[in-house]
Amino acid sequence: SDILKKSILNKEHSAEFSTTHSIIITLLLTPFIYNLQLNMSNIVIVLLIIKSILLLASSLLFMKAIKHNQLSKIMPLKNLSPVFLLILAFAILNEHISTQKLLGVFMILVSGYLLEKESLKKENILKNKYFIYVILSMIFVSISALLDKYLINYVNIYTLLYIPFLLMTIFMIIIQFTIYKGYHDIKHSVRYGGYWLIISAIVILISDFTYFLAVAIPGTFISLIIPLRRLSTLFSTILGGAIFHDKFIVDRIVLCLFMLVGVYLLVTA
Repeated sequence: SDILKKSILNKEHSAEFSTTHSIIITLLLTPFIYNLQLNMSNIVIVLLIIKSILLLASSLLFMKAIKHNQLSKIMPLKNLSPVFLLILAFAILNEHISTQKLLGVFMILVSGYLLEKESLKKENILKNKYFIYVILSMIFVSISALLDKYLINYVNIYTLLYIPFLLMTIFMIIIQFTIYKGYHDIKHSVRYGGYWLIISAIVILISDFTYFLAVAIPGTFISLIIPLRRLSTLFSTILGGAIFHDKFIVDRIVLCLFMLVGVYLLVTA
């Protein structure tokens, strides 16, 4: 899915892509509206709105990072999200942090540092806006994952998928028509994205549906689910690096592997 996004983003800006992408996902989910669970408490409604805002912010930031950087450099950084999730799960859900998990965190952070080492030599990390974008995106994803673990107890999977994407679509359309070129950008995105937009949306829906099935399993640690999803970063790093002829691809694959070892330590602790 990320490789498809990178291909499309070479021809359009991140906001128009995110808008069109969210519209397509919402349309694909529309046939399931009869499965929605609409009898919700106020707190659940508020949390669904917060989740949609987190998804929107995370999507825009990550799309900007992908568009302006080599995919093999950005994708391994997604492996940082288990670190943020582990910290949040410990602080909020009181999940235990063992020595093995700490070792996993250490491997992920060191690999992430080495991945960005050349960039950090040239500029201050706080001035590297795309690195900051990825970090913020992963933090938002981690917070959203914690909300998922809570919300799945009160609404079904269809509701947890459809409502946030619907709200995200509404927010993106408002942004698109107030800040950017509105319908012109959406038309441009559909023209250049074509069937790849639909394929990417389907892949995301399949991924999210299986993710929520895992979250819904009683007793499942949320800090273990997200790391398993990050296995895709290795394939995206390898394939993306080969397709787009990224530099230092071998080094980045090795660092991604080290990060995944760290993720494995988190999962098996």
